[in-house]
Amino acid sequence: MRHVLHAERDLRDLGLLWQMIEATSAIACPEEAEDILPMLTRTRERFGALQAQLVRQLGSDSLAELGEELASSAQCTIDILVRNLFERTADVGFLATDPVLRAFCDAAARGDADAAPLLRRLAEYRAKYSVYDDIVLLAPDGRVLARLEEGGPASLAGDALLADTIARRGFVERFGPTPLARGGAPALLYAQRIDADGGRCAGLLVLRFRLADEMQRIFASVEPEVAEVALVLLDAEDRVIASADESHVPVGARLQTAPGGEVGLVAFGGREYLAVTRPGAGFQGYPGPGWRAHAMVSLLTAFSGRDAADADAALAPDTVNSTRSTATCAASSGTAVCSPARSSRPARG
Repeated sequence: MRHVLHAERDLRDLGLLWQMIEATSAIACPEEAEDILPMLTRTRERFGALQAQLVRQLGSDSLAELGEELASSAQCTIDILVRNLFERTADVGFLATDPVLRAFCDAAARGDADAAPLLRRLAEYRAKYSVYDDIVLLAPDGRVLARLEEGGPASLAGDALLADTIARRGFVERFGPTPLARGGAPALLYAQRIDADGGRCAGLLVLRFRLADEMQRIFASVEPEVAEVALVLLDAEDRVIASADESHVPVGARLQTAPGGEVGLVAFGGREYLAVTRPGAGFQGYPGPGWRAHAMVSLLTAFSGRDAADADAALAPDTVNSTRSTATCAASSGTAVCSPARSSRPARG
């Protein structure tokens, strides 16, 4: 908050100059200054009170401006993501109605399915909907009927995703460790049942979303105005799901959040930060997965480069310089603060 410190310094200089004028007047022409010294003292004291009020207001305004910029970065991040994920819910619902998938599921149930044409179909999906890195087709009993990514389990029997998707007519959104990701890592999955004629569940379609790639694109598009802002995505337990800079805030770290969506003071890694945490606003009835975006900046760098308005200019430098010249004149001549008529009187013996 360098510009606030500059303002406080210059206001303090004005107060000291005012005191110098009082002292010089009392020494150089005590009789002439006797009537005005009480007024000068009261004015200086009121100026001191105004100085403290002004400095507090400058600090408050700087904090509010920083808070607005952090809030804007966090809100844009989560809102862009929620809108993007809304489109993913539409994708899985639309693709689950593909008659080719339904026919394959029926053929697999009879034991005469040819996987090669279906895999080409799924590859076309992935090429067109480039935000997915894997597409899986499951039988109602959890067997993997077809999958683009090689390897992985042959069945998801017993997985909660299977039961939830079969029991629901709409999409299922799931984030967390899953056997459908390498090493059982967390992944964001969208699943929907494939209904045969008569409403019978013929199979399940599962799309694995490229969350890490998409978040890096979102982070890059937001471009916080404040330098050195750490921008992350948090789950419901305040753990980092995605980070704009993992060397600064790693994925999996647990953070303190700022309550109420307003700027607040938090600690991380032994340092204090100003931070704003914002939930998504939802999109067309879709609330999102319950995540929040979190923007924070270290107190050491929060106000660096924020001195667009020069403090001396904001505090009328002509007044500062003029007062300084007056005080200098008073100190050198001993009569600058006295009227010419009075100061010309002979000194008393």
